[in-house]
Amino acid sequence: MKVLITCDLFPPEVRGGTQIIVYNIAKTLQNHGYEVVVFCCGDKNITNYEGIKTVRKRFPRWYLANILAILTLLKLAKNCDIIHNFTFDTSIASCIVAKILRKPSVISVMGCTEMRRER
Repeated sequence: MKVLITCDLFPPEVRGGTQIIVYNIAKTLQNHGYEVVVFCCGDKNITNYEGIKTVRKRFPRWYLANILAILTLLKLAKNCDIIHNFTFDTSIASCIVAKILRKPSVISVMGCTEMRRER
């Protein structure tokens, strides 16, 4: 089975815990025989991280990925069996591509918010 993972960043570029979680999931899937491709933002010259294939793209602003990533994701997802998204920045693009290609998709948006109570 081929899995396309979409996220904002992927090691070696790490900004927080989400990248570590996504890496661990990708590595575990790969160790169980799944073919994994990760689409993320970053240096396009990094096409592999510890045996995990990566496709990285630069965007003027990462939040534009929900629009600008659709064509790239269409090409990548064509040969995949499922799309698994981990960040809001690519969730809409992942859903659109899954719908167009009639592929199953999973969205596991991770992040943190701080709730404040006014007194």
